[in-house]
Amino acid sequence: MSKLHLESKVVVSPNELTKLYEYLSDFRNLESIMPPEVEDKNFEQDFCSFSVKGQKLSLNFVHKEPYDYLKITSSDAPASEFYFWAQFKKTDESKTAVKLTIKAEVNMFMLKMVKKPLQSALDAMATRLTQIVIP
Repeated sequence: MSKLHLESKVVVSPNELTKLYEYLSDFRNLESIMPPEVEDKNFEQDFCSFSVKGQKLSLNFVHKEPYDYLKITSSDAPASEFYFWAQFKKTDESKTAVKLTIKAEVNMFMLKMVKKPLQSALDAMATRLTQIVIP
């Protein structure tokens, strides 16, 4: 098995830290930032599942550290171990810096197949976080 460690660029969300954290800590709100190719969507507060190009993925929160980070895992990811983090840092009263991270254990063959698409998806999600304005 090979270790996969990917990080998005640090982006600045136009949302205040508490609003952004509370918004992202509920999977029901994440449907709005999913790319259009996502199908078979089921979003609940602490669990979600969807398909991308026929690959089903189910996510659930492992840990929520209020206003600091969210840690998510998947029981059916194509990796023996898969974790996704969203880390938050207040930049001023109305903005929040965010970094997204994926860590996984994958076989060498899968590593070459998934590294580039996962990095692209991570960067796209980070960019999308700069465009969401939470009321």
